[in-house]
Amino acid sequence: MAITQLLLRADREAVVAAASSGAALDALTGPPRGPTEEMIDLDWSVASIEEALRILGLEDVAAAVASACEGDGLVSPEHPEGAEYRVYSEIRWNDAARVQELSVRLGGIPAVLPVPPGNRLAAGCVGDFSEYLGKHARQLAAFYTRAAAASQVVVTWSD
Repeated sequence: MAITQLLLRADREAVVAAASSGAALDALTGPPRGPTEEMIDLDWSVASIEEALRILGLEDVAAAVASACEGDGLVSPEHPEGAEYRVYSEIRWNDAARVQELSVRLGGIPAVLPVPPGNRLAAGCVGDFSEYLGKHARQLAAFYTRAAAASQVVVTWSD
């Protein structure tokens, strides 16, 4: 199975429940459970997006992408990778205030991203790699905008 970056926007209560229950934590990394939740899969694009932004001199935006995908804290210190260990990273989250901040910073993502020279993913990409990066970068920014508008938190992990 490929390891891809996943993000879920959810209500804070779901994260609080997951912090104290292994079953709730594992449910959190499953399919979205309600109309206010949304999950996105950024595939393997995150490091390449950050690299492209640095080429453009957009260090703060690159740092925002990293923060948006890394999360500020563990959802459950007792079960950092979930109770059933079905994921390949720690399950982390950004609280609503951080989501608000990051949504503004991610607004600096340009419409077109360059292909980083010598990028390994670009070499194996079928199609336009610049479009692949741009699509995922825009998806991340829009996702955080929706989470901020709904005062939600964002949970992030690799699977």
